[in-house]
Amino acid sequence: MTARELLQSCQGGAVGVILERCDWNSDTMVLARSLGIPLVCGLGAAWGQITDRVPVILDGTRGIVTLPDASESSSGDEDFPEEITSQPDFPEPVAAVTRDGITIRILLTLEFSQQTDPQMLSASDGIGVWRRDRPHGFNWNAGSTGEFLARFRAVADQFQGHELQIALSLPRERPGAYWGQEQSCVPPERICDGLEFPIRPPREWLIAQVQALRELAKDHPVTILFSQIDSREDLENALATLGEMAGDIDRGEFPFGVGLLLESPSAALSAREWLPLVNGLTIDWDGLSQHLAGPENLSAEVDPLAGCLSPPVLKLLLSLTELARIHGTRLTLCGHLLGEPLWTAVALAIGVRRLSVTPWNFRSAQHTICQISDRGLGELRQLVSEGVPAREIQSWLQQHMHR
Repeated sequence: MTARELLQSCQGGAVGVILERCDWNSDTMVLARSLGIPLVCGLGAAWGQITDRVPVILDGTRGIVTLPDASESSSGDEDFPEEITSQPDFPEPVAAVTRDGITIRILLTLEFSQQTDPQMLSASDGIGVWRRDRPHGFNWNAGSTGEFLARFRAVADQFQGHELQIALSLPRERPGAYWGQEQSCVPPERICDGLEFPIRPPREWLIAQVQALRELAKDHPVTILFSQIDSREDLENALATLGEMAGDIDRGEFPFGVGLLLESPSAALSAREWLPLVNGLTIDWDGLSQHLAGPENLSAEVDPLAGCLSPPVLKLLLSLTELARIHGTRLTLCGHLLGEPLWTAVALAIGVRRLSVTPWNFRSAQHTICQISDRGLGELRQLVSEGVPAREIQSWLQQHMHR
């Protein structure tokens, strides 16, 4: 299903979607999350159990489809005892330590008010990326500083003192640039054949959140991640705006940390200029790959995920990891691919020690890390540094990770 077909289905009254397969970084998946539409995919052979005109219960958060009892008629009063899930049944959470003793920090990537298993919250190292920089269902949820503070504190308390990295998109002025235009909506031709949505949140909405985070930072470790930043000039302007919104305070008086959510090649290539200005760097592997290699535009015969393993993407990640190490900057890698065994191995091979994964992939990431030896990834690390084609990286992963 394409993003356009999903939009048409929603306009026709669809309230949920079940797909046999769907790429995690596809436009369809991203649009479904933005619209607040539950989408479950990857059911495998169980797909054949779902028939037309039979009611089901769809849990998009846990990836579960519940079917009615086959012995009952489809009267609308069915019991729903049978669950089909596309989430592997992993054992209880374990410490994310490689076989040769290297601890990997695993944080969670959350979308607005996404619900998460309390056991998972206690086992994680905090929130790596909490996406507050884009609308949920294309509707900015207004609220006072006190209301936002209550919401933030309710989540922060569940993490028992672990860090929270919250992504915000602050206004900026760049005359002539696409994101700096006066219009409040994306030009219709730029997204889903006519769908319009705000590209920047209202200023009042941001001020309330920033001031709430200022209060929260007094008793919780908080980092504000700037998204949609392309240069040092953008970052300096965002820092000035943040200080103004937090109550006209200087950069040195910020009670919270400041980081950058890197999604664009321009920001990656200018990292040496702006990296000294931030406390942390979070790289969106999916977003960077789509901008740099355009995997969603590849033909159907080519694996779309291969774009994330292309030489330009991996060498840029390797360079950023080394640059962050030199500057002593905390680096986190996020993306829907993380948690999958093959791509988790690549992240560790290039030197990443902090992963932010979706709740869906959390336990998979833990158990994958426990099966990996960092010393055993030396050959993979060499292949990445040599810039070999993506198919050679995939071949190595398939040969060594499925033993």
